[in-house]
This record gives sequence, C-alpha cells and structure tokens, in this order.
Amino acid sequence: MDMQVVNLTDRLGNSKMMSILRIQTCLLKSMVDYLLSRGFVWILPIMLAKSTDPLWPDPSYSIEKRVEVEIYGVKVKTMQSMIVHKRVLVSLGPEKIFILSPNIRIENRDRHATGRHLYEFTQLDLEVAYAKMNDIFRLFEEMIKKAVEDVKKERREDLELL
Repeated sequence: MDMQVVNLTDRLGNSKMMSILRIQTCLLKSMVDYLLSRGFVWILPIMLAKSTDPLWPDPSYSIEKRVEVEIYGVKVKTMQSMIVHKRVLVSLGPEKIFILSPNIRIENRDRHATGRHLYEFTQLDLEVAYAKMNDIFRLFEEMIKKAVEDVKKERREDLELL
C-alpha cells in the first residue's frame, strides 16, 4: 500500500473537511470541559525525552523503528506513550491529570498493512491516583456519551453533510 501525504491546505477548502474539523473541535472541547469540571489538571505533553514507555509486553514485535535525535550531545526519543511520565507526576502531586498527547509509533509493516495502525496520532491520556479500573471505565463511558450528545446537538448540520 502506497502512503499518500495529504496537503491539509488543499483540503481545507473542501466543505466535508471543514465539517470534520468542526466536529473534531466540538468533540475535543466537550471531553476537555468534562475532565476540567471533574477536577482534572490539564498538563502539556512531553514530546522528546531520554526515556519513553517501551510498549510492553513485547516491544520488539510491534515497533519497527524508534525515532531518536541528538540534542546538545544527548540522545532523546519521540514519545510513544507518556505512561511513565504521568505516573511519576501523579505520585508527586496532582491526583487527576490529563494530556492531549502526540505520539509517534512506527510499527511493523504487517500492522501498517491492516489499516488500523497510524504512525502518528494524538491520544487523550489520563491518570487518576487511587482509582479502580471500573472507575476509569465509567469515567470514559460518561465522557464519551456526553461528547457524542454535544456533537449531535451542536454540529447537526456538519453530521448531515457527511
């Protein structure tokens, strides 16, 4: 499968692309507002660091290449996941944090061929001290439900266009 780089400026004039961007904006705003209203602290992502999550249990299977650069004589990696960093932060202070975190994961070609694996993506990542798994599931279920309701209410015309 050939990868095709899409020039976003060429697509912004497209009314469907603008609808997608407005829906995305509404969705993200809803999720961010939801978390802030529940006492979460929004932190900015780390993009380069000496260490990043190795993506266990078997990082050698899924990752084809790790992107590294040298800055001032120090090798740093692009983030694959902020799990290590967010857990350290929660242990030091704020009990509830979230990040809109860009990630780069160049996975093996067999995964790329599935069409389900992006090498670059942004994830909504959060950490809650002392939370149980079911608490987090419930939080995400409620947040997603609210976000979908907001999009259906506020972006009806955009949804109809698509």
